[in-house]
Amino acid sequence: MKKINIISEAIYKGQIKQVNQGSFVNLTNIVNDIFTCFSIPCCENKADFFIRKTYLLRGRKKPGPNWRSLNELILDVYNCCANTTLCSSTQEQWWITTDVIRPKQTIETINFTNIIIKVLTCCELLDCCGPVVPPGPLYNFDITADWRLVGTVPVSDQATFEDWLTNDLGATSVVISSFDLTGNRLKADIIVNGVTVLNLTNKNVTLVEKIGGFNSSLTQIRLDNNQIVTFNPLIPLPSTVTQIRLNNNQIVTFSPSIALPSSLTELRLDNNQIVTFNPLVALPSGLLVILLTNNNITTFNPTIALPNSLTFLNLDNNNIVTFNPSIALPNSLTFLNLINNQIITFNPTIALPTNLLELRLDNNNIVIFNPSIILPTGLINLGLSNNQMTTAGYTSSEPWANAQTAFSPTCTTFFPGNSNSITGTNLETILLTKNCTIIP
Repeated sequence: MKKINIISEAIYKGQIKQVNQGSFVNLTNIVNDIFTCFSIPCCENKADFFIRKTYLLRGRKKPGPNWRSLNELILDVYNCCANTTLCSSTQEQWWITTDVIRPKQTIETINFTNIIIKVLTCCELLDCCGPVVPPGPLYNFDITADWRLVGTVPVSDQATFEDWLTNDLGATSVVISSFDLTGNRLKADIIVNGVTVLNLTNKNVTLVEKIGGFNSSLTQIRLDNNQIVTFNPLIPLPSTVTQIRLNNNQIVTFSPSIALPSSLTELRLDNNQIVTFNPLVALPSGLLVILLTNNNITTFNPTIALPNSLTFLNLDNNNIVTFNPSIALPNSLTFLNLINNQIITFNPTIALPTNLLELRLDNNNIVIFNPSIILPTGLINLGLSNNQMTTAGYTSSEPWANAQTAFSPTCTTFFPGNSNSITGTNLETILLTKNCTIIP
C-alpha cells in the first residue's frame, strides 16, 4: 500500500458538533457513498474525521489535470487491506485536488492513509487490526423485474433462478455464490457458462444495475418491451455482447456512464421516449447500427463523435425540426433515415458522409430542398416524397441542383405526394443531367 500524505489544513479531527459543517464533509459520508454502489453496507457510526469542502468536487468527469479520484484513493486502501479488487466506476465520484496531496511527509502534512483506515474501521468495513470484516455478499447480477413472469418455472428462489438459467437460457454450468430476491429485485453472484442470449423481454424490468458473471458465449441482451426509464449499469456489461435491445421501454435520456461492450454492433433504442441522444462515453468502435425510431428527439447533435464503423442510423418518426450535427457523421455511414420528422429546411453545414448510399427525408415539411452542401455522389436513393414542395419550391431548389456534382451510379430521387408534381419543372430537367432517375 502506497502511503498518502495530505496537508493538515485539509483535515479536521473532532466531534461533529464542533465542526463547521458548511465548510467540511464527514469522511464517513464519502465512504458510505462510495461503497453503496457495491452493495456493501456501512454501519451508522460517524468517524471524527472531516475534509475541507474547498478541496473536493463531485461529478462524473475529472475536473482537470490537478484533480485525483478520492474514490480510487479510498478503494486502493480498502483493496490492500481486504485483499479485494473493487474498482471505481465511471459514475459520479469524489475528486480531490492534488494541491493538498504530498508524496513525502513534512511538518505540515499528516498520514492520509491511516485516516482512511480509521474511517473504514469506524464504518465496520475493516476491523481494528486491518483485516476485513466480511462486508456481506458481493453481487454481479442485479435486476429489478417481475420475476414471477420469468422462466418456465417462475423464478421465486435460488433453485428456480438456476432452473431459468439452465433450462430456459441454455446454461451448461451455473455457480451461484450468493442470492437475494427481495420484492422484485434479484441480486446474485453468478458464474454462468453457455448462455448466448439473456432474454428478459416483456418481464416488467424497471432497473438494470448489473449484468455480469456470463462467459464469452453471451452475445445478446434483450430488454425490450419493459418499463426501463434509465439505463445506466453500475458495472461493465460482458464484453462479448454484440446486440443490446432496449426498444419499447420508457427511456428518456440515453447516457450510460460506463462504456458499452467493445464487441457491440447493434444498439436498438426505438420506441422509447428519448428526447436527447448524447452518450457521455464514446460508443464502441465496432458499432454498425443505431435504431432510434419512434422517440421524441427534437435535435440530433451528439457531443461525442459516432464510431467510424457506423453504417446505419435510423431516426425515423421523431420530432426533429433541424438536422445539423456539429460533429461530422462518420464516413462509414451508408444509410441515414429521417422519415416522418418535422424538418422544414434541410441544410447541414457539415458535409454528409462520402459513403452515404441512401438519404430518406420523406414525410417531412420540406418546402424547398436547397442545401448549401454537395450531396455524396455515390448516393443511390434520395427520398423527398410526401413533403410540402410546390412549383415555386422546385424553382427555389434549382441552385442546389445546378451545383450538385453528377451522381455515379444513378441516384433515384423520390418526389411522390408533394403539393405539386415535379414533372415538367426546370428542377426535373437539371436533375436528369445529374444522372438522377426521377420518381414523380
